[in-house]
Amino acid sequence: MGSGTNSDTRLEALEQKYIELLERRVTELETRLAQAGTVASKTGPGEKKDDSGASSVEDGPAESVSAGEKESKKQPAKDKEEKTGKEDDEEQDEFGDDRYLVVLNSLDAELGEFKDRRADSAPIKAPKTDNKAPTRAFILRKFMRTQTIRGEDILTTKRSEVEVVSPPLQKLLGHVMHKYEGTAKVTQMSSPYVNLVWSWETAEAEAEADENKITDPDASEEDKQAREDLRALLGMIATSSGDESLDRYFKTRQSMKDTRTVNFESLWTLFPKGSFIVSRPFFDQTQVFMVQSCIVPDMTDTEPELIVIAYSYDWDGFKFNRVPYRFEVPSFPDKKTLGELRFYPLSEHEHLRSSMSGEGKRGGALKDSKQDLIDRGRDFYKYCVTTKGKQTFQYNGPAYAGPGAGGLFGNLDDDSDSMSIFPSSSRIGLASMQSINETADDSDNRPSNKLEGPVVIDFRSYYEFNPSAGPSLGDQQSYARRLSECRCDECKTNFEAIYRYSWDGKTGKPPRDSELADDQYMMLPPRLLGYSLKRKRWFQVLVKCVKRPDAGSRTNFDTKLRLADKDKDLIRDSVKAHGKENIVDYIPDKGKGLVILLWGAPGIGKTLTAESVADLAGKPLFSIGVSDIGTKSKMVEANLERIFALAGRWEAVLLLDEADVFLEARDARGADMERNSMVSVLLRILEYYDGILILTTNRLKTFDIAVRSRIHIAIQYKELSDQDRTDIFKDFLQQLQSKQEADPGAPLLNWDSCMEWVTGEGCSKSLNGRQIRNIVFTAMNLAHSETEAKGRNVLLDKSHLTRITRNAESFAAAVLETEAVYRNNQLRSGGG
Repeated sequence: MGSGTNSDTRLEALEQKYIELLERRVTELETRLAQAGTVASKTGPGEKKDDSGASSVEDGPAESVSAGEKESKKQPAKDKEEKTGKEDDEEQDEFGDDRYLVVLNSLDAELGEFKDRRADSAPIKAPKTDNKAPTRAFILRKFMRTQTIRGEDILTTKRSEVEVVSPPLQKLLGHVMHKYEGTAKVTQMSSPYVNLVWSWETAEAEAEADENKITDPDASEEDKQAREDLRALLGMIATSSGDESLDRYFKTRQSMKDTRTVNFESLWTLFPKGSFIVSRPFFDQTQVFMVQSCIVPDMTDTEPELIVIAYSYDWDGFKFNRVPYRFEVPSFPDKKTLGELRFYPLSEHEHLRSSMSGEGKRGGALKDSKQDLIDRGRDFYKYCVTTKGKQTFQYNGPAYAGPGAGGLFGNLDDDSDSMSIFPSSSRIGLASMQSINETADDSDNRPSNKLEGPVVIDFRSYYEFNPSAGPSLGDQQSYARRLSECRCDECKTNFEAIYRYSWDGKTGKPPRDSELADDQYMMLPPRLLGYSLKRKRWFQVLVKCVKRPDAGSRTNFDTKLRLADKDKDLIRDSVKAHGKENIVDYIPDKGKGLVILLWGAPGIGKTLTAESVADLAGKPLFSIGVSDIGTKSKMVEANLERIFALAGRWEAVLLLDEADVFLEARDARGADMERNSMVSVLLRILEYYDGILILTTNRLKTFDIAVRSRIHIAIQYKELSDQDRTDIFKDFLQQLQSKQEADPGAPLLNWDSCMEWVTGEGCSKSLNGRQIRNIVFTAMNLAHSETEAKGRNVLLDKSHLTRITRNAESFAAAVLETEAVYRNNQLRSGGG
């Protein structure tokens, strides 16, 4: 008992000691405010007098509580004494008639309860007012709690709250913080007064409004008193709020503004709801987001972090949506400049652009002005809503093909039969909730490729073929499918009025003939989603690297294609006539397609013909191989249907390359059920396909009669003539000659020497077009190698072409010899 009594006595003594110290300090601060006028009326909110009598301005923050929280806030805090049976007038009698009351809430050792007590012995008296009106404007309550520091119990104030009593002040605070509160009145606020801090400049402007400039004829004495009360409230919060972290913020607020720095504790003040922020999550491209929420870090955590949820706008193939992303900043020591942050307010962007212009990679990333971002957004919009059949563009730049997106069928299935077209098993979907982290390294965005060639911009198909990918910026996944919002009528109305645009939240999409607001264009991402026709893979690509297709390639059909004129005319006329209403099938929508078969030896122009047909039709060439489709019947039907649907959506010329397995006659005995099923599936789909399909094969044995009946044009390719080979050699050499003419300082070949060999020895060789291309470019590489070895420019000439051709001939002879030995061994084995 004695020990307990001594402990209680010691605790009471400590409490009394620190209460007296705090009361003395609070009294001193409030006396200074009183000396400056009627509660800082002359120096203004946030100003304080130094010891010399000079005033210095220190702006400050605060947070309010919405009306939806009003009832809960009226209930006592867990560590606050519950007031029962006391009316406002009784409380006012207990604490006096001070208009601005500061109380300390601490443990009453005698009662064992937390009680409020006045913080000063010389309160600020209220000005004379109508006796019928409440004389109290607000109560600032500071919570004092015992904290053990270095083994000693010390009373400290960690937080505070403001109880707003005056109705006019409640309305004025509601007006000041309407963007965040969404209520007409604010009755209670708790430190760190987040919403008031975010509205601080607005609050200062309202508090300091010149009475002579107030044009509202209905402005009353109550309004003037409310502004005076607001000045007093701002002054108290800015100088002695009872929240240690907030007090530190106000002491350094102006210096951080001047130096454009911030410490972690005050970082949340930069990101009010509804403000724009800038980050670079995709290939270091500037991206603007709007803050949806900012969670103030708990500095008592072992690893505190700031969490910001912000959204951009994006296209999903049908409509424009808001897409949220999670931003994280772990605690950091001392201060950082805003330019060091991975995301920062848009208001600082122009300053950073001017201060960091030309400073390496980061300076280059800051070159985008607000107008540049709006213009880029307009391009993004244009590419997204391009009409059907016009979605193919040329691309030359970096591209992202990370987890969650892969070959043609992306991550639709995990069938082992088609693993060549599926991505790795490592997938990242929406559930991963990845975030833009302050400590993340730029290398996070590196599952990338240099991509060149035709790309089909198609968001809808990207998501259909990669359902687990979800909206993303590189490897940065969206935070959730939907933004979490309060749907009560009051919050919904307020939110839509402030943050949402005219069509967002109603139909979810704008009319096709309408334009977005500039802010919406600015928030559209720097990347598009599409399919590389060359690489047969889904990619995220940069808007700035997308160009309109080159119309000049449409001459390839006439100038590059080595085909008899009668065959060219037949193909040209059929392609141009395709789609016109002529003879129709008895069954609706049947037999509207154009099927072309190209067959013959490899390397003699079948693929080039398909490319030329696509150029002639002004359509993309969608090339598919059997390996892309699979060979198991259970997958073939589904994959073929997807492919034909995709070709129809893009209005592409579909090339089914090396289609032997689909063309050979089915086994009547059913010995090969898998292949029989594949042929049947193709036949059924062909019946209703209305596009252009090109089939190629080079080893046709027996032709299925049902497939043959569905082919409109069949072109056989025979061995190249000497003149054909001469022309092909000349085409490839002219490509090098063109480069040489463009840069005379770097000669590449001896034209006369090369053509002497081509017209003599070269054209008589049994070479196909693919072999000719390989010979020319391998010989060019050989000449480059000799240039480096000899230290002087070595031109490509007939000696290089001769060496490479003879090497190819030696290899071909060795293969033939090996095949002959194998066949002889097989014959001997069969005869034995």
